[in-house]
Amino acid sequence: MQEALEAFRKSAEANSNYPNAYYGAGLVFMQLQQYGDAVQVLQFARDLYNAQRNPQWAKNAEQLLQQAQNLNYQPR
Repeated sequence: MQEALEAFRKSAEANSNYPNAYYGAGLVFMQLQQYGDAVQVLQFARDLYNAQRNPQWAKNAEQLLQQAQNLNYQPR
């Protein structure tokens, strides 16, 4: 999993406007149960998809983002 995260990080560094790099990292963070990290990258992916007028992928990112937010919720 760490290799996948590194690949997505390098992809994002090469092109910071490539939403698939952030979406992919979000998927990996979800698998690792690092939901706070997933929330951060998925928000960015969603925003990039919206900016690039890709509504279907923006919707996919939003759904995964909501899952990450729900799993990250820690009541006080």
